[in-house]
Amino acid sequence: MRRTMMFPGPIVLLVMSLCWAGPQPKIDLNEASLSQLLSLPGIGPALAERILEYREKNGRFGKIEDLLNVRGIGEKKFEKLEERVRVAPTRKNPPAPPAKNDAPPPGRDFGEGKHARPPRGWLGSGEGAAAGRLKATP
Repeated sequence: MRRTMMFPGPIVLLVMSLCWAGPQPKIDLNEASLSQLLSLPGIGPALAERILEYREKNGRFGKIEDLLNVRGIGEKKFEKLEERVRVAPTRKNPPAPPAKNDAPPPGRDFGEGKHARPPRGWLGSGEGAAAGRLKATP
């Protein structure tokens, strides 16, 4: 008696596609384009347009729950979307650029090459045996 083994092709392909796809990045509701909104589950062209109109009329989304205010999005649809969307925090005051310091911090490389020299007059951290003998040059 000969046994034949059946290849469970569709099941294997499904599992492989789920593993291969990996986690998808969340879409920011305040920055999303029409095509990005269309990639969300349950969002068609009409609903994507309503989301964009809502954003234009009411300003930025404050939280993802604000999607419930868009006509056509109820609790069930929101449950499908909440894992795929986000609302990025707004920056009111961007961070100031770091202060420019001409001297590199102690223990750092001073430039290109193995034998690069520190800038003229740089004393380092002031620690060590030679610290008392070094003077800054004008």
